[in-house]
Amino acid sequence: NAYCVTDGAYEFAIDDEYHEGFCCDYGLGSYTVQYGGVVVASGGEFIDPEITTFGRCEGDPSASPTSSPTTVSPTRSLTLEPTDPPTPEPTPEPTNLPTNMPIQFCSDGKIVTVDVTTDNYPGETYWTLTNTCTDEVIVEVGRQALYRAADTFYSNEYC
Repeated sequence: NAYCVTDGAYEFAIDDEYHEGFCCDYGLGSYTVQYGGVVVASGGEFIDPEITTFGRCEGDPSASPTSSPTTVSPTRSLTLEPTDPPTPEPTPEPTNLPTNMPIQFCSDGKIVTVDVTTDNYPGETYWTLTNTCTDEVIVEVGRQALYRAADTFYSNEYC
């Protein structure tokens, strides 16, 4: 499954029914969340819900302002000579793509991937993905809804 989410700020919250996590007393469960191919959350051993935020709302500054430049003039002189010629034309045939992985493309956003390896009690696991810019719940996986097999790896992509 692949689902696109627009650029924005998101909250991923995960817990289990008895608040003992899903590693390590009752199996070796774990989770990993990726946003645009970058791991933004991972774990499995917790006693309270784990909540991770990532991304940013449109208009939010990405970082504090930087200081003023240290120099006023350019640091290198202008190049008057031509640079190296362009590289040769590309090959006419495309290269072979890997056959063991699907190609995922998100034209108007980023892919969110949630990987979960369940513990001995998979039906206790639940999580939500919320767009914090709009307060919209994008995905909600409730108890008994998705995870039915113990010690099993599940991968879900939301794009």
